[in-house]
Amino acid sequence: MVTPSTYDVEQLNTEIIRLQAEVNSLKRELRITNGYVDRVNKTITAKTTLNESLALANARQNEYIGMLLNSCRNIIMLYDKNAECVLCTNVFLKITSTHNFGMIKGKTFFQIFDKYLDANRLEFFRDKIQEITSGTTKEIRFSEWLSFNAEEPRYYSIEVGGISTTSDQSVMNGGYLIVFSDYTDFERERQRAETANNAKSEFLANMSHEIRTPMNVILGVTDILMRTQLDSMQMKNVSDIKKSSQSLLTIINDILDFSKIESGKLVIIESPYNLSQLLESLSAVFSNMAHLKNLDFELIASQDLPQFVYGDETRLRQILTNLLSNACKYTNSGKITLSATVTNDKLIFDVKDTGIGIKKEDVDKLFTPFEQLDLRKNRHIVGTGLGLAISCRLCELMNGRLSLVSEYGTGSVFTAEVPYVSALSNDVNYNSFDNFEEFFASKAKVLVVDDIEINLEVAGALLEIFGIVPVFASSAEVSIQLAKETEFDLIFMDQMMPVMDGIEATKIIRSLGGHNATVPIIALTANALSGVGEMFLKNKFSDYIFKPIELHTLGACIKKWLPKDLIDS
Repeated sequence: MVTPSTYDVEQLNTEIIRLQAEVNSLKRELRITNGYVDRVNKTITAKTTLNESLALANARQNEYIGMLLNSCRNIIMLYDKNAECVLCTNVFLKITSTHNFGMIKGKTFFQIFDKYLDANRLEFFRDKIQEITSGTTKEIRFSEWLSFNAEEPRYYSIEVGGISTTSDQSVMNGGYLIVFSDYTDFERERQRAETANNAKSEFLANMSHEIRTPMNVILGVTDILMRTQLDSMQMKNVSDIKKSSQSLLTIINDILDFSKIESGKLVIIESPYNLSQLLESLSAVFSNMAHLKNLDFELIASQDLPQFVYGDETRLRQILTNLLSNACKYTNSGKITLSATVTNDKLIFDVKDTGIGIKKEDVDKLFTPFEQLDLRKNRHIVGTGLGLAISCRLCELMNGRLSLVSEYGTGSVFTAEVPYVSALSNDVNYNSFDNFEEFFASKAKVLVVDDIEINLEVAGALLEIFGIVPVFASSAEVSIQLAKETEFDLIFMDQMMPVMDGIEATKIIRSLGGHNATVPIIALTANALSGVGEMFLKNKFSDYIFKPIELHTLGACIKKWLPKDLIDS
């Protein structure tokens, strides 16, 4: 038996130690490797889960896109940078009887729409799409009546826009999106509303004419009667007729004005006017009305009030007349005051009374159309309940406002504020119809044209007050013949006549040339709707007078347009 030497044992121990060190090292490497393997397995699992989640998300997204394409009521078509269709809502496929998207996929807009649009419309769309794809503009909107099948056309609002595939929305990739939004029902409703509005305007014009024509006769004959020899009882009766007729005319005007405001047909027309003269004329009228009720009346105008301003004198007069008229109606004792002041850019008018006042709970009702307060108490007062509503709307149209401070049983203060611009005195027309003084023009040759005999009689009687014996024409055709035969100094032409109206007749008379090219032709119209004045001036009339014809208005018009050598003051 061999006994190992001490050297061999030591060598063996050393080898064992080395091997144990290697084992420990391998164990460490194994643990590291197992860690790597574990992380790899986790990564693989996570990736698998992520892929499954992405696949599910993609499936859901495709499902949502499908739902969008199926349920969207608008036609939406997406074209890539090669101008090929890559997406389309199903509504287009449905209305064009296209069985599936594959039939139009990859085609250009023009290949798809060639069968639905004519050459002119295709060229129109080509220009719009070219603007987008060339980068000239990012978005274009327009509207068209289009038909994609045999049914009647539909009204589409069409939007064409460029497509960006980067985070920078200003960088376009050459593709575009086109959206057709069906607004047919809306457009038809709009057209119906427009037709109804036009019908309403036509109705208002006809009503204005039909109502004002007999009122013209009533007021005209009344003016004539009041200038004849009447006893006191007859004068009172005729005066009552005139007052009642004027009250009726005020009601008619209120209703027509309110209808014009509601339909958007009333327009503020600005021009230079004499503010001082306006206030003085209002003071003259309402001081007399106040004195008839034993009331005091005072006009207070601030020293810095401009004499000449630029604005709508007619509508301002209407506002102040309504306020002053109400003050007279609802004040039984005391005083009415009209005050006028000015700020940097506004005229401020206060109408103060010592009348019945207004309850706090009724203030909100005051500017409501057709609303009258304390009907039992005020049933004797004539009116439509539109005056304040109209005045309020007129102030708003002038970019101003109407306000009220009132104490029931004590009185009220209405304040109208309207913007203004100062005007030069030489801009103001001093031939205002308010500046009428009686005169005679017996040498004037005047033609009056109207298809209603009694209107001719009234006009003739009113002209005779000025010493004028007119020539009458009962139709437009007759007036043209008379204009060929006689050089008239002034022609009054009715607007609405059968066969040929006054506008056409005036154009023909003007076309005769010579004296007729410049003879003053004045339109007589019962159509008091806004814009008619401008319409007459554009159609070769020199001026216009609204019916009922008032004596001072007629006189001022004659004096304005007749040659001065024909007028004897």
